[in-house]
Amino acid sequence: MNQQIPDVSDQTLSHIAKKYKLNPARLTMLAGNVNKVYEHVNPEHPTILRLTPVQRRTLEEILAEADFVHYLAQKGGHVADVIPTSDGNLVVGTEQGWHAVLFAKAQGRLPRQEDWNEQFYYMWGKLTGWLHAQSCAYTPAVPARRRQWWEDDLLKIEESIPRSETQVLQRARELMDQLHSFTKDSNSYGLIHNDLHMRNFFIDDNRIMVFDFDDCCYHWFINDIAVILYHALARFGKPPGRWDGEKAFATHFLTHFKRGYETEHQLDAFWWLQLPVFMKLRRVAIYVFYHQALDFAQLSEERVDVIHRTRWDIEQDFPVTQLDLADWLSS
Repeated sequence: MNQQIPDVSDQTLSHIAKKYKLNPARLTMLAGNVNKVYEHVNPEHPTILRLTPVQRRTLEEILAEADFVHYLAQKGGHVADVIPTSDGNLVVGTEQGWHAVLFAKAQGRLPRQEDWNEQFYYMWGKLTGWLHAQSCAYTPAVPARRRQWWEDDLLKIEESIPRSETQVLQRARELMDQLHSFTKDSNSYGLIHNDLHMRNFFIDDNRIMVFDFDDCCYHWFINDIAVILYHALARFGKPPGRWDGEKAFATHFLTHFKRGYETEHQLDAFWWLQLPVFMKLRRVAIYVFYHQALDFAQLSEERVDVIHRTRWDIEQDFPVTQLDLADWLSS
């Protein structure tokens, strides 16, 4: 089911810009896949305006996200803070079906290949640990709440995957049952970013500045780390578990990441051992995304191959990493 979001009318954009005292003529669209994202070009105070369709998120969900991001910024976190309207609101709703949030533009740039070193992995881990430590202490200032992990649109498995794919559906049900059996406590479960891969932060002056909390939800903290590891292993265009040298890279990456993480927060060894389980959840979510967002009749041969391979990997329960977590933890 290919989900298309509507265009934003000039009238709606002008209405929102007025609330934030922005010049509509300076708004340049950056992205328009699941949200409409604009940069307000201002050399002194560059900002990012994000418009989310009501079909994707409720006003309460957007407000809960904005409150969490603002809380992290107030705690001194390197996050792209939410900028309130002139009358103090964190979110602007419109009758035209959009919710708007204005963010400070993150400083820096996306990481490049030469940035991938021990210090980078350590910083990434330290940032993630800090976010989780802050989540442990976070009490929302608003009555609104974000979703629990199983309510995520990308885990609407039965509604998204064709019934004919019985083996995929069976594997996904087994995985969900396993996850639902895990315990929750304030040290291991809370509000997480949920999409903290290398395209959702900038690096600048030896620090990481995070943005795009659009997928934040209540989840086990280890899921943030699983998402990070999954995409770190897939960054060469090959799926995790399939390329030469992957085990050595995963060991090196995770060792320095964990060292940074544990300067801010401690997770029981049990959760580190569950990384492959949560990486499989990411693989299923990606496969669901393919069915939700792509028109299968309009795909390149290369994309079709990727989708077929992902389906096969789920059906066969193919390992998401060559790394033996038990050996790694004991070394």
